[in-house]
Amino acid sequence: MGEKVSKELTEMDFPDLGLDRYNFKIFEDGENKQHEFERSLRGDDVYILQSGAMDSGLGTSVDDNFMELCRMVDGVRHASCRRITVVLPLIPYTRQDVTRTRGEAHSMKLAAKFIETAGADRLVTMDLHAGQIKDYFNIPVEGLYASHIFMPELKILFGEGLSNCVFASTDAGGAKRAKYYHNRFKESGLAVGDKTKNPDYGTLDKKIETIEIVGEVKGRVVISVDDLIASGSSMISEARAAVEKGAIGFCCIATHGLFVEGAEESFTKANKEGLIQTVWCTDTVHHTSEFLERNKSWLKEISVVGLLAKTIKALHGDEPISEIYGN
Repeated sequence: MGEKVSKELTEMDFPDLGLDRYNFKIFEDGENKQHEFERSLRGDDVYILQSGAMDSGLGTSVDDNFMELCRMVDGVRHASCRRITVVLPLIPYTRQDVTRTRGEAHSMKLAAKFIETAGADRLVTMDLHAGQIKDYFNIPVEGLYASHIFMPELKILFGEGLSNCVFASTDAGGAKRAKYYHNRFKESGLAVGDKTKNPDYGTLDKKIETIEIVGEVKGRVVISVDDLIASGSSMISEARAAVEKGAIGFCCIATHGLFVEGAEESFTKANKEGLIQTVWCTDTVHHTSEFLERNKSWLKEISVVGLLAKTIKALHGDEPISEIYGN
């Protein structure tokens, strides 16, 4: 993604912009050391792009990538740059924004402190799991929304007003996202899922027991909106409930497509059974060309590279972020 964003900016008004790589080495015991950039950063406005997801191809975990980010920010700070902006489309640990049991770590708040202590001056992210996460940071947080790149796709497929569609969420917590789309498409309907979780919620297998759809969906296409898809169990349970209530189709929109182990098989099966027709996600999480080709019958990926490039350009020029959305 860094290479794509750099290319996009180069084609704008930054002909001399390049993508610098941080050199590192790994000690025999697995310890990672980042130690130099390829050129001086003194006085520069630096933007660090990092993934908040695991990378099975590189064999790196979420924790690995996050600590790599913090080390990189600290290294850049010591290189005497002017300003450091972390571009982290998917912030890790956002599902741990509250504590529910005694002794549970407040991982999201801790992650915010790590980023700030490392030396970041600003954070750019996309579709936070919960709005209050911004309040965990004492630095400016620019929260972008993928809805502006999803909505044109919906208009092409379902028509300008989406009168035959109902926007839904898998639970009450996500109802605000569904309502945002509903407000933009006034002729659409609105529904919400009432989710019942297993007592051992948090394990990878069968997190969700049942989802009941609250709202009228009979004879209409349900479009479920969420910030991310991990195992997909919630989406698939909601699709089954929607079809049972008479929905003629079911599609999903999720900015961050994690698709953890087993998710691909679950969605492929749901697609073959006629439960789910299309899943839209973005490239905030890297998907290989083989993965996309293998699942092209149900998965549609839309790039956020242009949105990130325009955001970086606006920040560098101290321009309003709202202008990149055209409002």
